[in-house]
Amino acid sequence: MHKVKFYSIYDMSVGHNLIQLLDVIKKIDNTKSENSINEIIEFYNITLFIKNNLFLTKWSEEEVQFIKDSNKQFKTIVNKYFSTITGSNLGQIFERIEWNYKDNFWEIIEMLNSFRNIHEDDFSVFLNQHNPDLRYILFNPKIVKHFDNTIKMYIMKNSKNTELLLDKFEIHSDNSKSMHFPPTLTISNKESLIQEYIGSKNLNLNYLRLITTIQSNKDKLEISDRIRLAAQKKIQEIEQKIFSNTHGFNIKSSVIFKEQKDDVIVKANPTLFEVSYNSYWIRENSDYSTLLNNFIYLFEFADLQMRITLVNKLSEMSTFERHIFMRSKNSYNTGLVYTRKDNISTLQFIGYYNQLERIDIFLEDIIKWFFDEYLSNEFNIKDFRIKIPSKESQYLEKCRSILPEMESALKQFNLYVEDGKIDHELLQLSTEHLLFKNCKSMIETKYIYPDSEEYNRVTFYLFSDQCMLAYVEKLSEKYKSFYELLRNETISIDDYPEYENPNLNWLFERKYIKVRNGKIEFTNLSQIIILRDLYNNEVTNYWRCPPALRSEIDEMIKKVY
Repeated sequence: MHKVKFYSIYDMSVGHNLIQLLDVIKKIDNTKSENSINEIIEFYNITLFIKNNLFLTKWSEEEVQFIKDSNKQFKTIVNKYFSTITGSNLGQIFERIEWNYKDNFWEIIEMLNSFRNIHEDDFSVFLNQHNPDLRYILFNPKIVKHFDNTIKMYIMKNSKNTELLLDKFEIHSDNSKSMHFPPTLTISNKESLIQEYIGSKNLNLNYLRLITTIQSNKDKLEISDRIRLAAQKKIQEIEQKIFSNTHGFNIKSSVIFKEQKDDVIVKANPTLFEVSYNSYWIRENSDYSTLLNNFIYLFEFADLQMRITLVNKLSEMSTFERHIFMRSKNSYNTGLVYTRKDNISTLQFIGYYNQLERIDIFLEDIIKWFFDEYLSNEFNIKDFRIKIPSKESQYLEKCRSILPEMESALKQFNLYVEDGKIDHELLQLSTEHLLFKNCKSMIETKYIYPDSEEYNRVTFYLFSDQCMLAYVEKLSEKYKSFYELLRNETISIDDYPEYENPNLNWLFERKYIKVRNGKIEFTNLSQIIILRDLYNNEVTNYWRCPPALRSEIDEMIKKVY
């Protein structure tokens, strides 16, 4: 039988484990002289459910109290057992632990300071004979510090441990646990380990790619350009072997400008995304204002809330992309949808530039008009200066000159926000680079960003395709989310198994859902609309929302999402 295991209060296994938890407590044999290591760790996991006050609503007060009363007994049993662990029996006990309890074993050893009963020589023998998953040990800083030199030597013996270093310092992870490396493991040691890894046979191509993009940090991880180059050459060697005898398939993106009836026609299938635009309409509507607006209304570079669309969104990524693909902490996380948008936008820009050239209009002139005339005429903003590359310049020349001008434009806008005018003498004295996040605004409340544990939890329940609340056994129709299910079907509490009750109760208690005439409904649809928009786009433009939604946002902010 599956043993009780606590992962987190948010984990979908909570309800299932709670059902088993009561049976385990009822069947405990107090006459038993000794429990197995797996039974001991199961008792520990039960104490975690009690600690976090997790109980099924169907349990009576007496049953809940019965469970709570067992807490002290289980803690005593766990403490007594782990006090007997020494270097001489560590390996024997460890080999009997079930795989899903290995992390708990080291967690308990650290919590109870049982590692102090293990001599360093014995621990070294244990590491080399039993080859435990080092990750579970590294999650525990007191153990790592106590066996500092021993763990360091064990790490340096196997270049495969480079992958642990990269997991810690380079890879973005949703795991709340953090690994801790021995204090004596130096930057030089880490660099040597990485170098050995590149020359080894047991390589992972994903980790090799990470090595080529490492941003050196003198306090954490630093590698030379020579090592990056070696990694790059090894990648090319491996890829050549992989693809020399295999064939993939092409996924094409296409942008076409032609005379057609509709302004925009989109064709999409698994291997092709094609969008075509009416070139006649562009020629006939060639005033500068319309030509700029085409980036919004024709090419959809921004949505109706004026949010840039050419960004990666978690809601557009599959579960596989979000959790399986390896990504660096310092890289921009992207998925297939973003890649397609990026390709299409590049083709749109190139094709549009060529279309305008055919009617003797240059995008450089339009941009210059915007700063020189439009801002002055429409907003009375004077003396906004920008140097646009000439249309005769080479593309490389244009790229090199336009980036500093973009930064200058942002700095000028910041000065206008601060002073109501642009002081170019002050601007010339500015030497610091301006980050986009430091751009100011004329509006005090402009963008709304979600940032709370409650937001993460409620949006998972309502909108994630990984939440089992979206699945009801009686329905043949399958929905992507709990939100879609409630919007399209009549659903009651009885449609769900008992183990889903904790998740539903959490939504009921916080008034996200209610029951009316036996049917589950949303308590406040305006609130759900806002949450859905934030889940899909990760930001909301406050003043682009209707007044009713703005009032609801104000109430949500008071609640501190």
